Amino acid sequence: MQEMKRLNYGDRRTIQDMLDAHERLCRIAEAVLVDPTSVSREVRRNRTALGKVAPSRFRPIACDRFGSCERRDVCGTGCGGRCRSCADVACGDVCPDYREFSCRATERFPHVCNGCRLLNRCPKERYVYRARDAHRLAAERQRRDLTGRDYAAFLGLPPEVRALAKEMDTVIGRPGGKCLLTFCMRENEVFYAVLMDSKEADSVTAALDGLEMDAVDGGVAGELGEWHVLTDRGPEFDRYEDIERSCFSPHLAERRLRVYYCDPYCSWQKPHVENAHTLLRRVLPKGTSFDALTQEDVNLICSHINSYPRAELGWRSPFEMLPEWGRENLPAACGRRIVPRDEVNLTPSLIGM
Repeated sequence: MQEMKRLNYGDRRTIQDMLDAHERLCRIAEAVLVDPTSVSREVRRNRTALGKVAPSRFRPIACDRFGSCERRDVCGTGCGGRCRSCADVACGDVCPDYREFSCRATERFPHVCNGCRLLNRCPKERYVYRARDAHRLAAERQRRDLTGRDYAAFLGLPPEVRALAKEMDTVIGRPGGKCLLTFCMRENEVFYAVLMDSKEADSVTAALDGLEMDAVDGGVAGELGEWHVLTDRGPEFDRYEDIERSCFSPHLAERRLRVYYCDPYCSWQKPHVENAHTLLRRVLPKGTSFDALTQEDVNLICSHINSYPRAELGWRSPFEMLPEWGRENLPAACGRRIVPRDEVNLTPSLIGM
């Protein structure tokens, strides 16, 4: 199979048709001559959101058995009609066979609702993959000029500026649920994270707005403006104008930070945050839902990660790498604390999981 192939409109039309026919991921990948992960990424990045079903005289699906349900008159009113067509009685209140609707098609492959006959009754967030829209979105992304924001531009910064830069990424819990916006300081590997409602560009902007406002409230206004941030090219980071602009000014002349992007498929170019994620995953293994987490839980996890000594730091912890003023002030300012070495806990039991 070809690697790094650029999909054309014909490829995207093939993907759409095969998604409509519920073909398997490997079959679609074979048809367009790319790796299955590339197909999955293409669908996820270029799908179109339909939103939730608009109110109508038909109640949205509530039961997993809706598609095959032939029950009649479960409520005992004698109407004789099919229960799934009734908008007057909630199935969960009267039916012994009721099972809560739990479609996860948009949380894993196929990531979209193509070909679903229940599309217009679904209570979940709905997405479809349309070749024409996907091709337009991909073209717009390719046309974005990253001159001055690519990895080469980052390497062109003075060494002392690169050393003080932050690396930014996201970590997902259950697909479609809450996720984390993560940062790691390249100089000392201090790691922190912000809980977000979803892995979307709007959530990233809102999280950065919150950090900026906290910086002002904490009397460190202007701190974000000194940031140089290195991140990957995930769709949640596409809108660099929103990432860079200050929430106190709509004009890019007043930036809160400057963002740079790694080369495609080169996560090794931001190794510090990737290494921190391996410690985070000890507490929150892959597949763990973040929906029940609070920011206080996240702060506690970061406290233990930052208090954990590392070989690459000469068996010191990131907090111990801070100058004396920083050790005394930074953890508390970030809602975190220094944890004694013998109390560091990097297991799910830290937050009762």
